[in-house]
Amino acid sequence: MQDIHRIHRITDQITLVVLGVNIWSGRKKLRPEDLKLGTEIPPEDLVSLGSKRICNPDALKEFHRLKKVGERACLHIGTRFLGGFAVPNCHAESLADKLETVKAAFDAQTQTFLSEYDQALEAWISSLPAWEAPIRRAIEPATVVGGRLRFGFQLVQIAPADTPGTLEQEVNGLGDGIFAEVEQMARELDESFEGKEKLHRRALGTFRRIREKLACL
Repeated sequence: MQDIHRIHRITDQITLVVLGVNIWSGRKKLRPEDLKLGTEIPPEDLVSLGSKRICNPDALKEFHRLKKVGERACLHIGTRFLGGFAVPNCHAESLADKLETVKAAFDAQTQTFLSEYDQALEAWISSLPAWEAPIRRAIEPATVVGGRLRFGFQLVQIAPADTPGTLEQEVNGLGDGIFAEVEQMARELDESFEGKEKLHRRALGTFRRIREKLACL
């Protein structure tokens, strides 16, 4: 028999933060005609041709960086839980403010990227003249690409149902998840002690982040 009251005691103290981040891959499926393979083409069940880049990947790096900024903000005071991040209720509002700032930066980067999209595509094609035709066949308009760039976040209060499924197991695993994340952070300290008379600022910063994370949770 699951202890609903025990689950409530824990879930009442946390907010579930779910990030919804979509980043256009800048890739399209590679087709046999792109490689001029002729008539003897292996079946798809046997061989996958992979994908081709139709955009310079450097142009998308800032979106991936901002996604990591959002994830780090959540992990600074929370832990992974139910596909999102469990954070203490008292820190949910300040985290939402930080994520709103990241969203604003992501949206601004989207506008910049789209405004330079056509010019960047031509520069990419010019750098690969032998592959101009397959790249042009795969080009998507900026309006379509813009719909695939999004940074969103939701804050949700958890209330277990009368029959909560495996929620009790997920709640019981919160502690293990926290310590696993702290262990990962602590690995940065591996080379901070050997042969050293004093700690570098980076090592002290790692100790501080570990302390703050454990204090919050």
